[in-house]
Amino acid sequence: MINSALEAAITTASAEVFGGTLTPFKLAEIGDKNAIMATCKNLLFLTYDHSEADLPVIVRNTLAELPGGTAWRQGD
Repeated sequence: MINSALEAAITTASAEVFGGTLTPFKLAEIGDKNAIMATCKNLLFLTYDHSEADLPVIVRNTLAELPGGTAWRQGD
């Protein structure tokens, strides 16, 4: 299920990444599928370890630790 969601996300993201200049094929080449899958699983596991009330902040902080997260956090 995660694999099919990733494939769908690549297609959707290709319209947004770099102003839509990358095709889904190129974006799939650039992305590290193993790292993406590991991050996805890590985020899913957070749902087992944290309360519903705490989860949004923990997810935001986890996303901010990813590559590009500092710029995302600062709104760049």
